[in-house]
Amino acid sequence: MTLDFASLLERISKSMQYEACLLGLNNVDLDPDGQMNLWLSSSTNHAWNPKQSKPETPWEAEIDRLMRAQAASAGDQRP
Repeated sequence: MTLDFASLLERISKSMQYEACLLGLNNVDLDPDGQMNLWLSSSTNHAWNPKQSKPETPWEAEIDRLMRAQAASAGDQRP
């Protein structure tokens, strides 16, 4: 079944009435900070195990830890 985009967003972000959904994600910035809203388990656009208050799996906790660590690293200084 196909849906218009507004209905698709409603199902995957509010009603949770779907079995699977494949969306393309695009990031033109090489800095992963631009996609924190996808990778952190508590973020609004987190695509797996959505609407978590804390990571539900050890691997999600590790992704959260790594994303926060890279965001706080001194390597973020650019010329």
